[in-house]
Amino acid sequence: MIDKPVVAVVEKGVNYIFHLLAVGKVGYDSRYGDRYARSVAASDLGSLRRHANLLVFGDGRGFGPLTALLVFIPAFLNLDTADKLDRYCHGLKAAIGLGEPERFCSLYDTALAELGDWIEDCLDRTHQAIKHAHADCREPALELCDVVHRSFLVYDAQVWTEQLPALTAKALELNALCAKADIIRRWEEGTGLQYRRPAFAVSLCSANANGPDANDLGYDRNVHYSGRTPTDILSFACHEVGVRLIAPVRRGLLRELTPAQAQSAYWVNETLAEYLRCSTFGCAPAFAYDHTLYNLFQQMHRFSPEASVADLFRAGVEHLGRR
Repeated sequence: MIDKPVVAVVEKGVNYIFHLLAVGKVGYDSRYGDRYARSVAASDLGSLRRHANLLVFGDGRGFGPLTALLVFIPAFLNLDTADKLDRYCHGLKAAIGLGEPERFCSLYDTALAELGDWIEDCLDRTHQAIKHAHADCREPALELCDVVHRSFLVYDAQVWTEQLPALTAKALELNALCAKADIIRRWEEGTGLQYRRPAFAVSLCSANANGPDANDLGYDRNVHYSGRTPTDILSFACHEVGVRLIAPVRRGLLRELTPAQAQSAYWVNETLAEYLRCSTFGCAPAFAYDHTLYNLFQQMHRFSPEASVADLFRAGVEHLGRR
């Protein structure tokens, strides 16, 4: 039995949020978005597309002003019933309308504390996001809260019933592979680093074709596009586990870096995770990474095999700083 498994899960609330992004063409077009555009009222579809810039994200480029509040926190919470969405959206509307985040955040304090294990200062950032929404985009924010709230019932009745069978089948295929892979143990043995949770969940989503993939929902959970092959999804999840193992090293070093160096930490983190995945699992690189950094890590390990993950990370930051 695997001590710390990677497991595939299917979550309605996660799929619903990315469904809205797809039909709203928030950062990407897809056949899914075109197919289900009529599942959202025409006026609401117009709101999503008109205010798409407030919800965008991807590839380390940062978030729009409402991305955390209306994409990632709802997905993290997996708001999978009308009652849960009603509570969240009405609470958020009140908070943004008044510019007073305290009561809303108190409703989700446990969840935000858990999310804070992955995102530093998560509670404070949520407070600030609500205050900025009140000051900078109050009316669009209230409008989008309503869209998220009232589009769920049609999604649940018409879209989710169509998408669920294929998602469930893909989860079964993926879990059969996961049961043989023991990915987290191999990562820990290969790097000497420790994964800090009992499991890593791959939340399968059918709505994010052509959009950002492997989106973080905390330390131990990611959203992955279900249209990839099970082998490709597992490889992607393997990379993401590596990102988690490196995270404490990155956090520790961020305190030593200048603001300019800290901005480069995302690509150092991603490239180092991919290099370590390839060296640990004996595979070729497959995901977005910086080629010069990858070569640097290879050379360091060849000539200084005792170099630690922290040594590699620091060298990567210094290398990018010289470019």
